[in-house]
Amino acid sequence: MSVKDAKKNKSRDTFKSKSTDFDDYNLDLRLVTFSLYLEGESPGTGECTLLIYFDDELLLGEKWENGHTIDTIILPLNIEEPGIDQEIIADQPLIFLLRGSSGKPSKDQDPFLNIDNRAGGNVDLLPIALGEKEINVKVPLLIISSGVPSGCSVDVHVSYNGSINNDKIPLTLTMIAAHCLPLSRDGTAFVSGIGLDTIHDPISLKFGMSLSASSATKIVWGNASNAGHAADTQINVPSEDMFVPNDLAIDKSENSVYWNAMRRVLVDSTLLQERLNNNFYVEIAGVPKSGKIEVRGRYIALVDTGVLLQPGQSGVTVCAKLMFYSADILPESVGTILDLPPTSARGPAHENEPVTDENGRDAYIVIRMDLIDPIVPKAKITSLFDLIGFPSPGGLKIAEDSLKILSPPEEPPLDKKRICKEGGALSVHKELSNLAYKCTLQMNKSIKRTAANRLLLRVRLMLKQFTPTECSEMDYQDMITSQHSAARRAVTSSFAPQPPKVRPSPGLAAARCRAAGDARISNEHIEKNLKISPNHPRVLLSKVLRCLEQRNESDAYNYLTVALNVHSKNRYLLWTYGGIQFDKGPEAIEVAAAAFRIAVKGDKSDGTTSAIGWAALHALHHYHGNEHPAFVALKKMRKSFALPVEWKRCLKRWIDSSGEEETLWMPGIIDSRNPFLIAAAFFLCLRCFKLTERILHCVEDGCYERGAQNIAKEKPGPGTYYVRAASLLLRLHMDVALEVVEKGIRRFGPCAILSQIRATCLGFAKGWDGKCEKALLEADKDGAEPCPGLLLRAAIGGWKTDIMASLQRAARAHKIAPSAYSALTLGRIYGKLREEKLAERWAAVAVKTEPLLSDGWAFLALLAMYKKDVDKARALFRTAKEAGPVSADIVAEIEKVKKVVKVELLPEIMAKDLCLCDYY
Repeated sequence: MSVKDAKKNKSRDTFKSKSTDFDDYNLDLRLVTFSLYLEGESPGTGECTLLIYFDDELLLGEKWENGHTIDTIILPLNIEEPGIDQEIIADQPLIFLLRGSSGKPSKDQDPFLNIDNRAGGNVDLLPIALGEKEINVKVPLLIISSGVPSGCSVDVHVSYNGSINNDKIPLTLTMIAAHCLPLSRDGTAFVSGIGLDTIHDPISLKFGMSLSASSATKIVWGNASNAGHAADTQINVPSEDMFVPNDLAIDKSENSVYWNAMRRVLVDSTLLQERLNNNFYVEIAGVPKSGKIEVRGRYIALVDTGVLLQPGQSGVTVCAKLMFYSADILPESVGTILDLPPTSARGPAHENEPVTDENGRDAYIVIRMDLIDPIVPKAKITSLFDLIGFPSPGGLKIAEDSLKILSPPEEPPLDKKRICKEGGALSVHKELSNLAYKCTLQMNKSIKRTAANRLLLRVRLMLKQFTPTECSEMDYQDMITSQHSAARRAVTSSFAPQPPKVRPSPGLAAARCRAAGDARISNEHIEKNLKISPNHPRVLLSKVLRCLEQRNESDAYNYLTVALNVHSKNRYLLWTYGGIQFDKGPEAIEVAAAAFRIAVKGDKSDGTTSAIGWAALHALHHYHGNEHPAFVALKKMRKSFALPVEWKRCLKRWIDSSGEEETLWMPGIIDSRNPFLIAAAFFLCLRCFKLTERILHCVEDGCYERGAQNIAKEKPGPGTYYVRAASLLLRLHMDVALEVVEKGIRRFGPCAILSQIRATCLGFAKGWDGKCEKALLEADKDGAEPCPGLLLRAAIGGWKTDIMASLQRAARAHKIAPSAYSALTLGRIYGKLREEKLAERWAAVAVKTEPLLSDGWAFLALLAMYKKDVDKARALFRTAKEAGPVSADIVAEIEKVKKVVKVELLPEIMAKDLCLCDYY
């Protein structure tokens, strides 16, 4: 027996319209009552009657009058205990119909299809089932055919004074549409239903006929869909992302049908959680809209709603592929879902096969499930930190971007009066040392003398406390004299100049050195910063990225763990940690996912940064075949990316914070319309090469558009080839990178970004030659924005053939990314142009910017030799020797000049061991 039949059998003889008809007062308290206030003039001509229906039963029919009040109408339901009545009040609306009197008899017995129905509305009574005592709502009555307001409304007051014992939760199921169906005869509508085995009785839940349209904006009640717009709810037709199984390619066609109808049931949360692990069975069938029932196609779909088992998910829209109906598909626990004639239940010869339309596209349905609260709550961030094995930080548990090294603050100068206080001689000596080093006041002779006298006085007082035992008076005097001398030496040494504190290297110093191909000085900067701040995340991240460039993941992991132990909520560290863990074992996958989830905690208004984090999390789950968490990450990524895209600002924040600047490729020039592409570019900045390639596969697979209702499908552009070629270039796979670029050019034709990366690959694959020159000119012709590393290489490689072009390229490189190397290149070019003053000026800028640049010191020595300043040249040569090895071309030029200018250099063994970098 169905819920509806059971309710009718129970209430047919008990229903009354007034509470006074009930003799039992306690029973009266358990009933739901409502009163109405009518507003507005009836639409159209003639009188109208207000009809009130509930669960297909007519509760009241009364003449419509503006300002009329209807008191205390009772719903004959006992909802105190769990049972059928609670099910009814959750699933059945209170429906109002405004019916005119045309005098024409209705051909249909269904009151919702009466031709005189003019307007209608409804009230959802679910709040009463959830424990609310009252509902006050104003229901506008809409024109049945058009849905526009009729000008009439009903103020409804629903009350319930009893208590409700209910441990079940409401589950809302919405049958939305079916697409790409085979062609059917005119006058065909589709009916549908779903099997709710193990969680609900009865098992079958039907949605009625497909009477909606693609233009509909509101969901209707599934058990009153015949009422037209009178059955409209306040729920909009879902436009959210749809979960699409891997075996389905969705598309929309003209041969689609729409229900947009919802049903609601009360289910046990534990049983539902277990049931969501298996597919639900949905059946649809084509039948005539009127007349004798005739099956015109019967199909079945297996609906995967496992997304609701993901933390924090309370609703999901699911697509499911349709197959031809076969009774063998349905398990015994489900049975028959649609009540169709037995003679029509036989399946066709191709049963169990997928259904396609006339163009061969897969037919599928769209259905939605909603809960009030998630079954699985969101994971607490402390549990995520426990999972990755790092301490949970104090304060706000949100990810941060800052990696800047803060120089230690200068201590306030010591007050010179501190030396007047009583204390031991050793403490006074220490105070004097600090005072001389930190005090901003001039240490004149008077202050020194006062300090010395006070120190001597304290030493004398201290010595008098120890009387001599076995020594002569002369020995005692000698001892006092020696102590006085020691005190004077201590005072003198207290005012000696102290060596300056070691300062960290400028932010972009190491990156600019790598751009010029000087790994030695770059590593010197990193090691120096590591010595100054061994636990600072910025320094450790630089070390991690260098290890990853050398494919040394074990050392990178060790440095990364040190950094995360100190700064566990830094977003860049967490992304890098997840990026090198994502393709390891099962435990590493959970750790990587937890790291990515922590990294997306933070400012929700920064949509670009959040989208990058969610894209990485989707790529991780997509790689391991976890469809449900991959979909959740994809949905959140699209939501974040709907905010204003600030890709270049995101990159600038990364460069300013980390000091890591890309000079062989330019991530800022890629197309920022696809979040997966910018995520791949950013993780390439983090040197997570494998994860970058995985994200590029998501770009090529169309993950961004898959299941989205408001995003147009686009084919991957040249940006995919650009990022992949840049990844290969950074790993020094020049030949493979060139093959990727050439493949992209063949597909998309010459374009700016591919021409630029092609010229870079050629320029760094071997020495500069005519092919490289031609590639750079083609890139300029295509409007490419050249990277400074390529311009610098072109300037050095081309000054023997076209020195003015080299000068221009070096100037462009210095303008884009000023560095000691571009300054030295400009100086050497000016030297070849016989502009000695400009050459010396640019070379001086180079060594001042980078004191370890040995070529700069050697070039300055060469200029001094041209001027025959032997002493200066000898000193500069010695400094160049101490700074590091000198380039072969500069050494060769020096040897030529030495034959003309006699400069006797000191032997290497006598060279003074000094390092000028400590003084810059």
